[in-house]
Amino acid sequence: MPSAEILSLLEPIDRLHEEISCFVPNDTARLQFRSDLSGLLVVSMAAAYENCVKEALISYCGSHHTAFGTFASNQYSKLNSRINRDDLEGYAKLFGPEKKAKYKADLARRRQQIQDRTGRDICDRYDQILRWRHQYAHAGQQNTTIDEAFEAHMFAKRVILTFSDSLHSN
Repeated sequence: MPSAEILSLLEPIDRLHEEISCFVPNDTARLQFRSDLSGLLVVSMAAAYENCVKEALISYCGSHHTAFGTFASNQYSKLNSRINRDDLEGYAKLFGPEKKAKYKADLARRRQQIQDRTGRDICDRYDQILRWRHQYAHAGQQNTTIDEAFEAHMFAKRVILTFSDSLHSN
């Protein structure tokens, strides 16, 4: 699945952030509401990442054979939050040690390029979104702001893009 298709699956996150920013003022009267929305936003981000991983796997399998794509669709119909970086390496490894090595090398390269340019670590941001999601979904903890979550997403989504690009490249 090309990066453009992955980005299209992530567009609802961009729209949601824009609508929250537009319609929910950042004032003290709405702090609790905004805090609740930040939790819902990180849950939405993690769900979108799950969908991207699933679609990347199905697309890659389907590019080899229709039956393989159908198998992958059935196998990965629900990833149930199994999208941490170790899980992504495991999925890449299913297609051979070369795919795993390619993903790891591509991620290391992209991570370093972005860190050199921005000072931000895409892997740390990705891991943070998954932690925030877990904290909110399982303990009701609201540990981020809307803007902080969205800023993390702008870097974290690069992990998903790298995963998909690595699978689909030769």
